[in-house]
Amino acid sequence: MLYEYKINLEPNIIAAYSKQNLQDGKRQLREVLIPNMLKNLFQKIETIDDNTLFLSNPESFEIRLTGEYEDFKEKMEKLYTKYNAVVKEFENTGGITYSKSFLNDTKKEAKDAIKKLLRAFPELNLAADYPNNLFNKMLNKDVGHGRMYIIHGRKIEKYLDENPLSASIGAYYDSLTERIYLKAENDNGAEASRVLLTKMINGISYEHNLGKININPIFEEYKIPNAYGKVVFHFVYPNGLSPEKSKDIFDKMNKFEKINKLPFAKLDVSLSAPAEEKFSADQIEDVGKEDGKFGYLANITNATKKIMEPVINTYHNIKEVIDEKNRTNRGKQ
Repeated sequence: MLYEYKINLEPNIIAAYSKQNLQDGKRQLREVLIPNMLKNLFQKIETIDDNTLFLSNPESFEIRLTGEYEDFKEKMEKLYTKYNAVVKEFENTGGITYSKSFLNDTKKEAKDAIKKLLRAFPELNLAADYPNNLFNKMLNKDVGHGRMYIIHGRKIEKYLDENPLSASIGAYYDSLTERIYLKAENDNGAEASRVLLTKMINGISYEHNLGKININPIFEEYKIPNAYGKVVFHFVYPNGLSPEKSKDIFDKMNKFEKINKLPFAKLDVSLSAPAEEKFSADQIEDVGKEDGKFGYLANITNATKKIMEPVINTYHNIKEVIDEKNRTNRGKQ
């Protein structure tokens, strides 16, 4: 099964590439820069048609058996040994002395080894989510040089303890729409792939001058099971359709006319019902439907937990996707 999502860039990135012409800038991002970035994340790239790429990491293998990991391990052990010597000197004498070889060679080699490993296996960027304070053992906050690289290295090791195999992801990217279709057997698998791919992308997106990127689902529909006194709608730039095209009164009266003038990347709209009253499920569902169809509605919560039950657009295969796109295009002619 293929689950449909949209890649969203932040407004400052779109503005930077669109100074001369908005459409040319968007076309360059969709058709050149995003595909080039994605190609750095996957082992296998196939061209399906003029606008569609198939991207996959079909084979999982133990990352710790690779040359990139062996180099990383060697450089991190060297860094820790020399860092520990500086710490012991500080504890004995109260002075901190960094040798030139430590600053210019050992530290740089460790940094480069980490970057090389992350470039080979972008999923290891997920290790950054671990809190730093879990990895401070035998480190001294007064000895700063090399400390964060050691912490980063320890995080990677913990991630590999829990996830020893390289990630296996399959996806189709459509350069006309910025849609990405993730292969998954069920909703949970699709969400896991979305989270992982988002982390992988944001691990290298700044190197490609694309800033932070979101991947949002395209909702066929969504249901709200109950009435709520407080509701928060979580949108991401650029917040859906123009007010002329939108059927959503929320867009016309509030979100577009006022807030959309600001160059925001995310928008959380909190609505509270009058005292002793609640918004009905139907009322909540009516808000943001247009955004949900175009990948700009990220979530609906009651400020503490998710309250929407989404149905993400799915297709059986890429032929079904292309056929649907062709039918839509014919209908516009």
